[in-house]
Amino acid sequence: MRGGNTAYVVLVCLAAALGGLLFGYDTAVIAGAIGFLQSHFHLDPAMKGWAASSALLGCVLGVSFAGILSDLSVAKKLSPQDSCTWNR
Repeated sequence: MRGGNTAYVVLVCLAAALGGLLFGYDTAVIAGAIGFLQSHFHLDPAMKGWAASSALLGCVLGVSFAGILSDLSVAKKLSPQDSCTWNR
C-alpha cells in the first residue's frame, strides 16, 4: 500500500470520527433540553419522544443537505474577496 492511500484513509477516518463526536454532542444537547421542553409545554411521554426524535431527525437532514447547499451557494465565489478584505 502506498503512503498516499494511508494518509487518505486516516483523513477519512478522522472526518468520520469528528462527525460521530458532533452527532453525540447534538444528542447530549437534545437530552439536556428535553426536560425543559417537557416542563414548559407539559408533554406526555409520547410527545416527549416525538420532540426528541424530531430534533435528531432535523440534525440528520441538516447534515445531509449541508454539502449540497454549500456547493450551490456563492460562498466559494466570495471566499477570495473575503480573504483580501479581512487579511489587511
